[in-house]
Amino acid sequence: MLRPFDFGVIKTPPNTVGASEFAGTVGETQTRGSPRPPTPELYFPPPVPPAHPYANLAQSATAVGTDSKLIIPQSAARRNFLAIRNSSPGTELLYVSFNVEATTLSWLVLTPNQIALFDTVVPQDNVYVICDASTGIVSYAFSVLPTYIFHDEAAKLARMRRQLDLATQQRLHKPRVAR
Repeated sequence: MLRPFDFGVIKTPPNTVGASEFAGTVGETQTRGSPRPPTPELYFPPPVPPAHPYANLAQSATAVGTDSKLIIPQSAARRNFLAIRNSSPGTELLYVSFNVEATTLSWLVLTPNQIALFDTVVPQDNVYVICDASTGIVSYAFSVLPTYIFHDEAAKLARMRRQLDLATQQRLHKPRVAR
């Protein structure tokens, strides 16, 4: 005949969660008797502003020939919108390139009245255009964010990280008193 085994009194080691208590939230699990793992402090860079917080567009149209032409220079402010349209009157093709001179081998080719719209991932580089004929016309529009938006968030994040570094340093390097 088998008899039930008697475990006696179960003692919980100090600084641990007991068998009948749990300091976690609903849905969490934990191994009994082990200390609760520390929650890491996660800090993320400043959030990316929404895609279109401002609608102050700069727009223009310019003639483009068979020589590469810089139409939009790189800016210190962040672009949050860029649209380029081939507004040529005939069948001219426009070739668009970013940060390098445009050639007829550039990856972005616009047929007449075709639009390239960048409103999510917006190129920040110089924008160059070239045409396969001397009668090309390009229309473009872009919008930029004021630089203070990023500066304020970055400064706030840097202050917070510095304070955390100092607090961590104080916790880890407690002053010792000579006796």
